[in-house]
Amino acid sequence: MANQENWRQEYLDLATRQEEAQRVHAEQLSQLARAIVHLCIAASGFEPLLDQHLGQIRRFARKQRFRELIEQVGALDDALLRQEESAPPAAAPVTESAHARLVAAIEQRGAGIPALAPLIQRLREQPEQLSAGDIDRLLDTLAPRARQRPAERLAELLKNLEWPRRIEQDLHALRERLLSSERDDAWESALEQLAELLGGIAGEADQQVKATEDLLTQVTSQLKELDRYVSGARDARQASLKSGQRLGRAVDDEMRQMHAHAASGNDLAQLREQLDRSLATIRRHVRDHLAGEHKRHAKTERLENDLRQRTQHLERELAQVREQLREAHHRARQDAVTGIPNRMAYEERLEEEYKRWRRHNHFLVLMLWDIDDFKKINDRFGHQAGDKTLRIIARILESRIRETDFIGRYGGEEIATLLVGSPLTDARKVAEEMRHAIETSGFHSGGRSVRVTVSCGISEFRSGDTPDQVFERADAALYQAKAEGKNRCIVH
Repeated sequence: MANQENWRQEYLDLATRQEEAQRVHAEQLSQLARAIVHLCIAASGFEPLLDQHLGQIRRFARKQRFRELIEQVGALDDALLRQEESAPPAAAPVTESAHARLVAAIEQRGAGIPALAPLIQRLREQPEQLSAGDIDRLLDTLAPRARQRPAERLAELLKNLEWPRRIEQDLHALRERLLSSERDDAWESALEQLAELLGGIAGEADQQVKATEDLLTQVTSQLKELDRYVSGARDARQASLKSGQRLGRAVDDEMRQMHAHAASGNDLAQLREQLDRSLATIRRHVRDHLAGEHKRHAKTERLENDLRQRTQHLERELAQVREQLREAHHRARQDAVTGIPNRMAYEERLEEEYKRWRRHNHFLVLMLWDIDDFKKINDRFGHQAGDKTLRIIARILESRIRETDFIGRYGGEEIATLLVGSPLTDARKVAEEMRHAIETSGFHSGGRSVRVTVSCGISEFRSGDTPDQVFERADAALYQAKAEGKNRCIVH
């Protein structure tokens, strides 16, 4: 029975792992769907005739109806070809001056940032007095707005989202093509390739689920075999017990007959004859009993050997599946570029630490790091140099936190750290040490020295806080650090 319970537990554990694998895959598909939705939003408004197709693609992506999405991408491609053949060039009307639009956009984006107020006023009244640094800071204010071409926006989304390792090289090549292409419609073919990759991921996931289901079927069959063996062993014990009882009754009967003959006073010859018959009957019953026991033992032994072989084979398969699931679980929560935990792992750990913080009310501090001018590093030295920079910075940050703390890549060039049990004053000192270590680390690319700095937004968990509220404060602090000149840590 203990073995049966163990197998049932193995079955339940494997079913749980399958559900976890399906959840991870669903999360990856959801991230890809969000990327397509964001791309459609970024591309909307350029051409009214195409907005209807983009809206359909966006709706299918949100509902994760990927078959209809792929068909709609084909319809969009046809519409673009028809538009190129028929649409005459048209000049865009100018309704207000470029200077007025620029001032209005920066005022809208810079609202609530006191450090930008003097620069915005100077831009409005005396733009000729703005320095190059002032202009960079004002342009950074517009950065959250979609100033990029759709192809650039898609490349950024592809880089920021987490993807299965199997398609990383394909996505890297796709990003390079998007960034190197000067065509405004480069995102169209990229979207088709994304749809193909999506279909491949879905197909691969179906195969994995099918393989897991097959293994679960084998486990179920093995449990039935185990139950059959247990039932057979129980039947064999019952049969052995009944056979022993029959033997006992037969021996008792013969002994009573011998006793009766001895008491009747018959002569010695008759008594000897009766004794021989009784002993022969007893020997026959004993032989029958032993023969039955031998058959039952042989049958039980065959069942045991068969079950043992099946169990050993299934245990090997289960060990392989457990290892594959452990590796998949680790890969699903590890960032492929930096090697540190990814956003999924960050969100899980944040939820765990938040629950502990509510129970024990200990110190808990969130830091958000962002590499300053990271796009310039990519543009000047290439994306491989950018990835290398991310890895080095991740290692520097990771080396300066404790085992009880956490670090993970939040997305793009942003990294999040959680300091557990550290007061805000201590966390601020640690952040400054980490920032200084990165500033003085001496980055090089192609034999040239490259100055790399980071900005950090810091916020502690306070009574009544939710994780979103703490993140918003840390994000606002990070934004302020950027607006005030970068390479600094700000606490909110």
